[in-house]
Amino acid sequence: MDVRAPRPQPRHAAIFARHLANFGPLAVIATAAFCLALARLPDGASLPARVAYALLVALNVLVLAMSSWCNGLGLIVVLSRRRVMDVAGLKMRPPSGAARVAILFAIHEEDAAQVFAAARVIADDVAGAGIGTSDVFVLSDSRTPGAIAIEEAMLDRASRTGGPRLLYRRRNDNSGRKAGNVAEFVTRWGAAYDFMVVLDADSLMTGACIARLVGAMEANPRAGLIQAMCYPVGRQTTFARLQQFDSRLIGPLFQAGTAFWQGPRGNFWGHNAIIRCAAFAASCGLPKLPGKSPFGGEIMSHDTVEAALMLRCDHEVWMLPSGPDGRPDCSWEETPTNLVDHLKRDRRWLRGNLQHVGVLAASGLKTASLYHLLRGLAHFLYAPLLALWLLAYALLDRSIRLDGLVVLVAVLLALPRGLGLIAALAGGDAAGYGGSARLIASAAASQLFATLIYPVVAVSHLIDLVAMMFAGASRWAVQSRDDRNLSRHESFRALMPAAIVLSLAALALANATPVVAAWLAVGAAAAIPLALETSRSRRWPLFATPEETTPHPLRLRRQHIEAQLRAGRKIEPDAASAPLPPPRGLDMPTQSLSLHGNRSAVGMTVG
Repeated sequence: MDVRAPRPQPRHAAIFARHLANFGPLAVIATAAFCLALARLPDGASLPARVAYALLVALNVLVLAMSSWCNGLGLIVVLSRRRVMDVAGLKMRPPSGAARVAILFAIHEEDAAQVFAAARVIADDVAGAGIGTSDVFVLSDSRTPGAIAIEEAMLDRASRTGGPRLLYRRRNDNSGRKAGNVAEFVTRWGAAYDFMVVLDADSLMTGACIARLVGAMEANPRAGLIQAMCYPVGRQTTFARLQQFDSRLIGPLFQAGTAFWQGPRGNFWGHNAIIRCAAFAASCGLPKLPGKSPFGGEIMSHDTVEAALMLRCDHEVWMLPSGPDGRPDCSWEETPTNLVDHLKRDRRWLRGNLQHVGVLAASGLKTASLYHLLRGLAHFLYAPLLALWLLAYALLDRSIRLDGLVVLVAVLLALPRGLGLIAALAGGDAAGYGGSARLIASAAASQLFATLIYPVVAVSHLIDLVAMMFAGASRWAVQSRDDRNLSRHESFRALMPAAIVLSLAALALANATPVVAAWLAVGAAAAIPLALETSRSRRWPLFATPEETTPHPLRLRRQHIEAQLRAGRKIEPDAASAPLPPPRGLDMPTQSLSLHGNRSAVGMTVG
């Protein structure tokens, strides 16, 4: 069975040039770090020890540079005043009005009022967007009777007359988690739709943004998936507002840089994206990985793997550039509201990304896909890399001067916010952040907070990694999405192990590198107080975002609808729940991820 898209005219030179713009500077930065580390080593050390130490330094710097340079590339694109969509190479046109589109909310034990309010307002907004025929599905994997009863009640209250229909499906077999939930939709109804817009329980997207995605899909028939940028909004704790501010400040540059260098070989984040149903069915049937946890079993971080499989079958995967006016699209999500919940989410992502070790050897993967897989791993493996660097430093020779390397690391950590600040000020966007003075103060405070918590986050990742090597399969836990204050007990239990490790590391490095030791010590001391304080909802005059300063009408309407649903009111008194459409599915063959296996196993289906 050939699951590949028809081959286009070769564009290898253009793709190579884009990749070179990203990978070339990264190679230069890593090489410079390697040479700098090698030059600072004493002559008495053996050559293998010198090279191993310099490689550790280069790897640490490279991981930090991955994000920093992408934002640097984005700044170049943004300040060039060229339309980012033209630079990216993605063709754009208005939707034809003939598409069949399914909008999916894949949920598991979520806040049903929030989900159905978002589904309802999206259905209302899409009705006038001119995309064609559309339906909104809430695909539930909930198991508890209480959650199911609430979902059914919210469906009745949120139901609407006319199109798009608001549809609800709950499956009894939860195999495959979210990926299996979406795959079951494809094998049941995928042939009835050209495209599906995949959303998370906390996602929200305007009809205009969905129309841009549909138009882009129609203009690029080889596109299998287009990922929209999404910004966290709507939460009020200091921690959440810090995350929202950082994302809004840095995100546009990341979007521009990513859209440019990836071109048609992009990545998938699991939500806020449009997917061509036929391409997904033909190329994205996920197998179970061999072996035991944490490397084997059902693929948890399925999104990056699905993008890699699409690219392997010669479908294109794009990042949607910013709108014609250079402003971000109206595509949103929510963020964990405190440090402890943030680390819990990281723990889930760590387990999923560890499985990608077994995917890297799959036959036929594109270079860009390998980079996306490795970058996800690097985000969590940075902590052990840093620990190995400091251990090698302590064992090799403590007379090595680290000042130049410390400065380089500090610059790379601060660079994304600094570049975002330059772009916001140069682009005249400061008013949305409360004015230039508040924008600068917010960026400085955000950088200080990130610097203080970075050690405890890195060490928490290291502890989780070690624990995961000896743990069984992860339970499919319900995510906490609400604003909530941390208790002292919860903060101590979650953060004290990392604080102790940091304190011991600071003592060990005190004589050799006082600056690094002081940073680790302050991070250890500040972790729990900062976690407690930033879990509170305080109206600081900082960290405002354009979305907070001028809320979008769709977000305000979602809040209004959600309040009505919680109060037990039907939005349309005469509306009845729409029945599910008759099955019209697509075959979804399971793909091979082995080194020398066939790309698909014909006759095997997922769902």
